[in-house]
Amino acid sequence: MTSFLRVLFVCSDDICLAPMATQILLNMVRKKKINSRFFISSAGAMLTENDFDKEMHEKSKKMFKKCKY
Repeated sequence: MTSFLRVLFVCSDDICLAPMATQILLNMVRKKKINSRFFISSAGAMLTENDFDKEMHEKSKKMFKKCKY
């Protein structure tokens, strides 16, 4: 059985900070070719039933595109 490190980034709505941190860390471990040793995800602390379909904030998406993530 292979063990892996679980990383959960949490912010209030899971549309800006936590998803960005998740993608940055995923990119880092992929570059080092150690991504199979990690389970990385994000979550929102104040989500309601209606919030589960939310996508990453538009400004965050633009920043990621600019930084080539």
